[in-house]
Amino acid sequence: PRPDTESAFNRFHVNLDGVLDAQGNAGTGSVSSGNFSIDTRPPEVDRPPEVTVTISDNHLTAGETATVTFTFSERVTGFDTADIQYDTSKGTLGALTAVGTDGRIWTATYTPSSGIESADNTIRVNLSGVRDAQGNAGAGSASSGNFSIDTRPTVVDRPPEVTVTISDNHLTAGETATVTFTFSERVTGFDTGDIQYDTSKGTLGALTAVGTDGKVWSATYTPQPNTESATNTIRVNLAGVLDAQGNAGTGTGSSGNFSIDTRPTVVDRPPEVTVTISDERLTAGETATVTFTFSERVTGFDLNDVQYDTSKGTLGALTAVGTDGRV
Repeated sequence: PRPDTESAFNRFHVNLDGVLDAQGNAGTGSVSSGNFSIDTRPPEVDRPPEVTVTISDNHLTAGETATVTFTFSERVTGFDTADIQYDTSKGTLGALTAVGTDGRIWTATYTPSSGIESADNTIRVNLSGVRDAQGNAGAGSASSGNFSIDTRPTVVDRPPEVTVTISDNHLTAGETATVTFTFSERVTGFDTGDIQYDTSKGTLGALTAVGTDGKVWSATYTPQPNTESATNTIRVNLAGVLDAQGNAGTGTGSSGNFSIDTRPTVVDRPPEVTVTISDERLTAGETATVTFTFSERVTGFDLNDVQYDTSKGTLGALTAVGTDGRV
């Protein structure tokens, strides 16, 4: 990055029009990296303190606690529990404990209240009472990610729920994927008759229990040959699944979307690219590695295909990673 620069929004873009795969197919459109920030200003123009709030467990049940960590962008003074905002009817936060000696990180233990069910909860810091070494006060507030609480007694526990995951979200010729069904509690009655998917695009093998707690199963999914489909899911109809109290599930639980392309290579689609950057917050003296990963071997890719704001930084020469012409 260039010196004395502050920019919260920066991306690298690849224009795919000039990129060809082995069959001569040209890419289409453009692909962008994730956003990254730059702050190479001298300390004397440093911005007010900022904070990141994280919680060690985003689904708290009866008997559990979580560690809340407050990480400031620089050494601060004046930070105490009075600066922390949360719904005290749903839980309590213990005393703050400094981590290390640099005045940047504190932790506290969050204990949920009993008999609570709440899907939406956050822990926030009001930055107006926090100051950095130059006396700059923080502005606004910063929040943790959302977390849920369910500390109700088991006898009134909700019906079973399921999370469906697939080990590969882009299946090509010769590949299979493991589909995992993870229930919120021990269940009975779950079999392949409860699973819904498009059988014209692939087949799901027999279910295999994972462990002995009656919560997790897996099965192998095999895509059909000569198939191209961008939109596919595997769903569970929960109506036939019961928990230990005999409560039947309701609705469905679905995997994320996955794609299938088992067509012969000669009719393969144009190349695609994923752009990543090794550091999403660049400061003075730092550099970052930008990686361009194509879906297949390509030719014709050079710096002319990469678009970014050259007033904020410079990109060095491209270097091939490996010998397969993809990275």
